[in-house]
Amino acid sequence: MSAIKESTGVVIKGPNDLAYSTIAIGKVADDEVIVKVHSAPINPSDQMLCVGSYPAGKSHPCTAGLEGSGVVVEAGAGAAAQALIGKRVAFFATLPTQGTWGDFCHTSAKTCFPLLDSIDFEQGACALINPLTVEAMMIECDEKGYKAIVHSGASSQLGRMMVKIAPKHNVTVINLVRREENVKMLKEAGAQIVVDTTAADWETTLAALFAEHKPQAFFDCVCGELGSKVLAALPPKATTYTYGALGGFSYNIGVGDLIFQDKHVCGFWLNNQIADPARGAAAATAMMTHLAAGVYKTEVVKRFKTSEFAEALEFYKGNMSVGKVLFQNANF
Repeated sequence: MSAIKESTGVVIKGPNDLAYSTIAIGKVADDEVIVKVHSAPINPSDQMLCVGSYPAGKSHPCTAGLEGSGVVVEAGAGAAAQALIGKRVAFFATLPTQGTWGDFCHTSAKTCFPLLDSIDFEQGACALINPLTVEAMMIECDEKGYKAIVHSGASSQLGRMMVKIAPKHNVTVINLVRREENVKMLKEAGAQIVVDTTAADWETTLAALFAEHKPQAFFDCVCGELGSKVLAALPPKATTYTYGALGGFSYNIGVGDLIFQDKHVCGFWLNNQIADPARGAAAATAMMTHLAAGVYKTEVVKRFKTSEFAEALEFYKGNMSVGKVLFQNANF
C-alpha cells in the first residue's frame, strides 16, 4: 500500500453531486506515481465531468479535476516512475477514482511532464489541456495544408494561445468572439481578424472574410446555433472540427452542405489526437518549448481552496473568458 492513504478534495459522488470529502489512494503500481498537488484549473471539460457528460473513464465516487501541477512524492518501482521522484510536474489524472482537485493525486507516470525551472506551478497547472490542444490543431493544419481557419470561442485562454502560435505555422485565423469587449482584447493580443458574433452585421462580415480568405477548416468549441451558421457559411470542402459544445450539443446541418458542397464534420478530442506516440511527443515537445519561451501564458483571475469549490465553480461560470480559476493546495 501507499504511504499516502487518501486525498482530500472535491469528490464527485454522482452526476451533479459534489462534496468536499476524501478518496482512498491504493497501491502504487510500477508505472504510477503520487503527486502532491499545488494547483489545478477549472476547464469546460471539468464542468462536463462534474455533471456526468465527459467520458474520462472515471467511476463514482472520484476526485474531480483532469489536469494540474505539483511534486511527485511517491513512485512505483518502474524506472520511468522512479525518475520522477521529487520532480515538479504538470500532469493528467488518469486513474478511475483520482483527480487533481485534491491535495494528492495517484496517476500514471506516462502522463507526468517535468517542468522546466522557468515554468511556475500556476502555468504548469494549465500546461496540458489548452496548449496541447492548440499544438494538436496546428499539427492538423500542417498535415492538411490549411492556410486559413476559423475559430469560435476565440477569447478563451486556448483562443489567445492560438493567436500567438498560428502565425508561426503561416495560418490565418478568423477569430469569433461573443462579446464586443473581447474584440479589443484579442487585437491587443495580436489577432488580425476578429468578428463579434453579437454585432448586427456579423454574418455579412463573415461572408466577406470567407470570400477573401477561403478558410479550409473551422475549429469549433461552441456548436449549437452559432456553430451551425458558421458551418453553413463555410466554403465547399471545408472541415468542421468540433472540440466543445458551449452553445449546445448539436448542429443544424443542411444535407446540401454535405452532399453537394462536400463539407465534413468530425470530432476533435485531445485524447485521440495525441494517442499516436509520435504525434503526442511532437505536441508535448512544442508545448513545453512555447510555454518556457512565454509564447503560451495563461492569465489566472482567481484562486480558491478546494473546500471553496461551490464558490469557485459559480465564479468560473461568469468569468470563463477573463482568465483561469485555480484550486490551490493550502498545505503545499
